[in-house]
Amino acid sequence: VLLYSTPAYWSQPYHTSALTGRQWVEELIQGHPDRIYNELGMRLHVFNAFVWELRLHGMTNSRYCTI
Repeated sequence: VLLYSTPAYWSQPYHTSALTGRQWVEELIQGHPDRIYNELGMRLHVFNAFVWELRLHGMTNSRYCTI
């Protein structure tokens, strides 16, 4: 119980990757299969199907987003 009440326990950062955007997504895709699930809530094959559906429905790259 004491462990949970100390500020060092509950204020520890979780997302500590120095990468942002596309590099972060590529790291998830190429990394351990559980990592993409933990970060995005879906397995790699589901993520790939999601991207395919976005493209199928006309979503294309923009200035700030690469599909």
